[in-house]
Amino acid sequence: MSTVKNKTLEHIDTKTISDKIRTALVRTGMVRFTAVSDANKEMLENLEYQAGSGVVSKKTAKGVGKQIGADYLLYGEIDSIVKQAGRTTDVYYKLTLNLVDVESGIIEWSDEKEIRKQGNRSLFGG
Repeated sequence: MSTVKNKTLEHIDTKTISDKIRTALVRTGMVRFTAVSDANKEMLENLEYQAGSGVVSKKTAKGVGKQIGADYLLYGEIDSIVKQAGRTTDVYYKLTLNLVDVESGIIEWSDEKEIRKQGNRSLFGG
């Protein structure tokens, strides 16, 4: 899974959003994710350690070239629109996700969710 890109003017922890989406999907039991985007460096370092350190038994050392290739890539972005009317500010967030077939490049699924956040400015000092 690729991370969700933040296209808003605010700081939004998109890694946390991506993690929540991935966790919810894995819990359904219908999909699995490769850990390449999250732990690729650590996995490669561990494979190198097992293969070349001489510390790990050759019988149990894991070999390269055995990881499973991903069939799909899930990616997305979060956008925002700010509307102000008098003292009221509305911020509309739109989260869009796409599931693309890695081999063909075809978007197999796409969805979006809109969230509205409303705030009022103080009459004094604001």
